[in-house]
Amino acid sequence: MIKKAISKAIKNRNWISIEYLNKKDEITNYWIAINDIDIENKGFRVSTFNVALMTENNDSILDTWISFDKIQNALLVENTKYDQPNGLIDKIESNLDRLEWLEYDTYSNGIIDYVYECMINEESPYQRETTLVKGIDQDKLEEVRIKEKYFLTYEQISDLVPKLEILSKQDQKNTFESVTLVLNMLSISTKRGLYVVAYKELDFNPKEKSLVLSPEINFNYTFAANTELKYKHHLKNYLDIDTEEFTNLFTHDQLKAKNMLHAEVLKHGEELDDKPYIMDLTRIVYIHIEKELDMIKLKQKEKQLSTPLKAFFGNMTGSFLSGRTRTVDVVLMDDRVNIDQLRVIYNSLTKPITYVQGPPGTGKTQTIINGLISAFFNGDKVLVSSNNNKPINDIYDKIMKLKSKNKNKDLYLPFIRLGNKEETLKSLNYIKKILPIIEKHKIYEDKLEVHARTSAEDMKKINELLSDYEERVELEEEIDSLTSMKENLNIELRGLIINQMIYDKRKRLESLPIIKDDDVKKSIKEIDDKFLVWLFFTGIKYYKRIFEPKNKEFLNILYVDDEDEKSRLFNSYLKDDKNFSNFQKIFPVILTTNQSAHRLGSQSESFDLVIIDEAGQSSIGYSLFAIARAKRLLLVGDQNQLKPVISMAKENNDILMKKYDISESYDYIENSILLSMQKVDTVSKYVLLRYHYRSHRDIINFSNKKYYNGQLKIPLKSSLEGNALEVLKVDTSNTARPTDKNTSLLEIDAIIRDINEKKYTDVGVITPFRNQANLIEEAFKSVGLSDVAVGTVHTFQGDEKDVIYLSSAITKHSNVKSFDWLKNNQELINVATTRAKKKFILVSDFNEIKRKSEDKNDFYELAEYTINNGKEIELTESTKTYFINGANFKNYDTKKEKEFLETINHLLTTADKYVLENKVRIASILNIYLTKEKYDFALKGEFDLVISRRVGNQNIPVVVVELDGKEHKENIEVIKKDKIKEEICRDNNIEIKRIDNKYSRRYIYIKSFLGEILR
Repeated sequence: MIKKAISKAIKNRNWISIEYLNKKDEITNYWIAINDIDIENKGFRVSTFNVALMTENNDSILDTWISFDKIQNALLVENTKYDQPNGLIDKIESNLDRLEWLEYDTYSNGIIDYVYECMINEESPYQRETTLVKGIDQDKLEEVRIKEKYFLTYEQISDLVPKLEILSKQDQKNTFESVTLVLNMLSISTKRGLYVVAYKELDFNPKEKSLVLSPEINFNYTFAANTELKYKHHLKNYLDIDTEEFTNLFTHDQLKAKNMLHAEVLKHGEELDDKPYIMDLTRIVYIHIEKELDMIKLKQKEKQLSTPLKAFFGNMTGSFLSGRTRTVDVVLMDDRVNIDQLRVIYNSLTKPITYVQGPPGTGKTQTIINGLISAFFNGDKVLVSSNNNKPINDIYDKIMKLKSKNKNKDLYLPFIRLGNKEETLKSLNYIKKILPIIEKHKIYEDKLEVHARTSAEDMKKINELLSDYEERVELEEEIDSLTSMKENLNIELRGLIINQMIYDKRKRLESLPIIKDDDVKKSIKEIDDKFLVWLFFTGIKYYKRIFEPKNKEFLNILYVDDEDEKSRLFNSYLKDDKNFSNFQKIFPVILTTNQSAHRLGSQSESFDLVIIDEAGQSSIGYSLFAIARAKRLLLVGDQNQLKPVISMAKENNDILMKKYDISESYDYIENSILLSMQKVDTVSKYVLLRYHYRSHRDIINFSNKKYYNGQLKIPLKSSLEGNALEVLKVDTSNTARPTDKNTSLLEIDAIIRDINEKKYTDVGVITPFRNQANLIEEAFKSVGLSDVAVGTVHTFQGDEKDVIYLSSAITKHSNVKSFDWLKNNQELINVATTRAKKKFILVSDFNEIKRKSEDKNDFYELAEYTINNGKEIELTESTKTYFINGANFKNYDTKKEKEFLETINHLLTTADKYVLENKVRIASILNIYLTKEKYDFALKGEFDLVISRRVGNQNIPVVVVELDGKEHKENIEVIKKDKIKEEICRDNNIEIKRIDNKYSRRYIYIKSFLGEILR
């Protein structure tokens, strides 16, 4: 795409390889660097470079004007840079309305561009034997770090240019290699090749005939030993401190960092290498990533974003807060549900977006299954996705085990598991296997309808309770908003209106039943076989559609013998939108990973509901593939458990965040998709699953008090009785320093003895450190305990065991930095402790924990809590806890609210009538414009809210209110527009008030009430 290549090259200061139609109507090929733009005549002033014309005495650089319309093809050339004139980008961004021919802003979205680069950086780099630049003079390289340039010879340039052009054409493939030219800063020479740890990027500037050194240091946390990516080096395996601490140290004190790493490297029989090599750093790039993200950019440009995508960008509106929601039927597979779980199901069916915080053991998986069955019953098309296979398999396996009661038959639900090649083939072969059974059954539509009505009637009481419960929540929110207005506004003239509104809403609230969990349980009928019969025959009905003529291609694919060919044909089949639409009529519920969601047709709102499980562990980038296909979105996870594992160096991320001016809400390393969207969307529904069922109350109470503000509800009586907390104490004061860091043989011996003495069967051993996990596994194999699950906390996410040992591996030899990393690692501690159902056993040198704890910390408190059996220990609430309050209306800033209400206080001191108008075109209400630019802007621009005084038949604007999302602080173009709006308001003597998006949900309520009060 010519426009895209040119736009991106201007933003990144890259050269472009073009095919150009000259005055003789001949196609010529050369490189250009854009220096100026002629907007009216669609032309560019460029520096041209043609390597074919270059000689020892002629650099072939020319300055000239070219016509955009005569460019026949354009490819951005990576690894190039030029000195761009300062005013070029400002000139373009100030004239976007006159530059539709270039579509510059179509490909401009800082957040998406940042996400794309993060996704590329997540791929482990590797080296090929071939190099882009040959004949490097090693003596001259020593000067590069000082001069920041390496000048190339004529021969080197002649060799380099065609290689760069070949690389620029690779993005026409589905998978290609991205090659970055770099200067080595620090590598480890290993038996499997060079592991490049730190480097600076180099870019070719034809005008200077040189390679220009980037000022920033980049790091590789992982590095592949070969192109197949089968073996990866991990920087953390060489360090006794946190990886981020090492890279930060290297940035500020290279010698100290090298000395520290060198001591560890020697233990592996390897060497450090800090010679300034010029080398190629290669990463695999998947073209579908760019295509998916470009589609989101295009939708934003054309204002066609779905509601979930609007929420992602912090532009969620409150239109859904008014009026009643769609009528739905919640159906359940069993009676083991509580009010919180039912709220999740109900809101996922009725609201555009629902966020769910599901602490450990609160029944997330069963809630999702009931939600799936309910969505299917209501005729919805659903996608369930997650960051990895385990949560998807857990849900799918439980669904596939559902059977009818009387004959114990499989239900043949039309739910399909897709994903990688193995999972997809497994599903296709299963379908082929059951097709003969499907063909035998007859469908009786009238009976299906009767069973559906009966099932809906059985659940009528529950659905009424849920409707009443949600209305109560919203009424309480409205009353709270009105009460705040009453307290903060001058209401002498209009106080009666507010009082009447509060009275009416309280009266309605009192008429609704107060719904408790017991009320829900009493109203749930045990699922009878009629509903299961409906599920069975409805599933058969869907499967029979495979035999329809329009699905013949899919049927033929099922009977292809060659598995590779079957997989290829099926993936190709799904890419076609018509095929995918037909496929969804057979399988309305699809389960796959976030990474594989791009295979499900082109990017459109093809699913009524998308559910992302373990959203607290799902990275932002791949989650967008699923979200972009959703009409409604349900994110289920827990921000207080493990974050996504992102294999990108913090320093690399910092460079990208600065490059694109990204706020912390979208920080790719620090945020999951759940946490990121929670930070920018305060309008949508939040539900906290409070009822905990897994662990003994003494075990879960630690996390409840530390990380969940005491909100979890734990049964008073439990079958899990007895002493649930134990400690195994070891003394490492007289031990020799271990060969491997962060290990403790004494802890391992203590665990082995305890397991053998107590005869535990369902048991797991968790440790914070990979070295200790490896050592435990080896020791267990030698004593016949190889069936015991062992691993770091990531191994156990979503798992549970009767007995859990937590082996701290903190000894007198432990580096202070190791303990500092562990002591307040709330995600690790929370997950580790809550895997245990009946017994949690902490294994450690408790004297060392106490000695290393200069002040209170999470791990010290866990030790104290466990030693004292959870009794009489005061726990401090974690300062890092992300807690979603079940009552949304409490998530706002009272100070900001007061400031907002004070701005309209003066309006209430008069008896004038006022009108509130939403989304008002600026030119329709204002008439003073001091420049043509402002007038042109007013013709297209609009205000979020305008409060006008009613004088006769005229509305005279007095206050403008703007709701600011994240883009108002991050997007340069939006900031410029905001400035123009402010100047226009000042010119017209109108007050403008800006409201932060964090306040948006509350603002929506107050805005609607003001409309009535100010009349």
